[in-house]
Amino acid sequence: MGIANSFVSTVSRNASELKRAIVRNKDRAVFLTSLVIGVGIIYSFGFHPEQVKPLVVISCSRLGIEVPDTIIYWQNWELGALAWSLATSMLFYLTYRLTGRDWLDKMMLLIVSGLIFVFHLLAIKNLFRDHARHILFILLVGVVFSLIDLAMSMFQMGAREKRESLESLLLADIPMVGAFTVFFFYQQRNASAEHLDIFLSGAISFQLVASTFIFAFIKAGVFGKLAEKRRAREVASVAVGQT
Repeated sequence: MGIANSFVSTVSRNASELKRAIVRNKDRAVFLTSLVIGVGIIYSFGFHPEQVKPLVVISCSRLGIEVPDTIIYWQNWELGALAWSLATSMLFYLTYRLTGRDWLDKMMLLIVSGLIFVFHLLAIKNLFRDHARHILFILLVGVVFSLIDLAMSMFQMGAREKRESLESLLLADIPMVGAFTVFFFYQQRNASAEHLDIFLSGAISFQLVASTFIFAFIKAGVFGKLAEKRRAREVASVAVGQT
């Protein structure tokens, strides 16, 4: 009986370690995929816009978006930032169980695949038409991100997932919502200012890229691992001091 219990305990421990290793490898793979996609998109849209313009025109036409004959350089940067934001959010949210509860996961999956995609699409569409509405739809993307991470921080079953969702809410989502709220009202107040679109476009692109970077690092567990190493060093230093 003791041997059987020992065997079951060993198998259970090994299974838990294997599960943790699979999760770590999955996190690393998703993070690296997001990073490669981001570098490729930003490099292409930012530094070689003429080469990606045919792809942009074809993609936008299939989505019912009219693209002007000339896409200005600052519009290319925003297109790239929006494309990476959309790709990264879909990559992470569609490869993770959002809460661990089937009914809530299905509902939130509809939000992810529906609202996030539509708001990104409308933001791209209005980039060439109405900059105020363009900013508004990006702001709504941030609001949806915030609601998803808030729900995950409350309903996720794992402590690690709850912590990462709360970190994403505080470090990526709320700053994004705050920044685009400021951009929206600033645009409304100074709509006739010279070169306002160029100024706001640079700020929008930077905020989108920064938020996506932070989001990807958090979801990959990078910040958590750094915090664990720091705590381990603090514990070791306390132990040394007590000896």
